[in-house]
Amino acid sequence: MTISPDERSSIKAGDVLVNPIWDWNRANVVVFAGILDLDGDGFEEYGAAALLTAFVRGSGGSVMNKISVNTNLVILGTKPRSPSREVIIEDLGQPMIATRVYETARERLDHYEQVLSKAQSMQIPVLDLKNFLSFIGWNIGRQE
Repeated sequence: MTISPDERSSIKAGDVLVNPIWDWNRANVVVFAGILDLDGDGFEEYGAAALLTAFVRGSGGSVMNKISVNTNLVILGTKPRSPSREVIIEDLGQPMIATRVYETARERLDHYEQVLSKAQSMQIPVLDLKNFLSFIGWNIGRQE
């Protein structure tokens, strides 16, 4: 989308722009949970959490792993799935590794559900990752 100096433009020089999810005048505290799929391909990109954390910190905010009374915003990626331990063992063929994979998947799902539940009970705004990325100007969609 291009903004031009056309008289019909809804944004003019000197206009005050407001972002409904970010207050640049305070140190926002953000919690991320879920699968952080940045390009819409259904998979979490390597380093996605670090990239989003760097953005928030670069904008004067901080990222926490748990919700507190200081949390201003919760960003939810895709809800993690937790396949059965038996399916993972069958797929990997290594019970010790499969158990660790299962436990990690279960921890991610538990974290997601706890963050969502606590945010709702504390009435903290919750945005899905796609909307958050859109609000900050991230080009969402698969990169071919």
